[in-house]
Amino acid sequence: MVIQVSDTGAVIPAQDLNRIFNAFYQVNNQHKKEGLGLGLSITKNIVEKLNGDIHVTSELGERTTFTFTMPQVKT
Repeated sequence: MVIQVSDTGAVIPAQDLNRIFNAFYQVNNQHKKEGLGLGLSITKNIVEKLNGDIHVTSELGERTTFTFTMPQVKT
């Protein structure tokens, strides 16, 4: 199963894309909101514990898209 979430809001700079899943890392931009920088780290941990994968793409003037894949659950 593949799930994508896109947003046309603030862009994540290319130099930050490989670090945004690190605990306590926050992108330094003008739209900064209060927080600890844990949300994406926790999300990645959960997805990986469920044998999934998560990644992000972000393009200036376009959108930021988070994509994660999860294995099929056999019932």
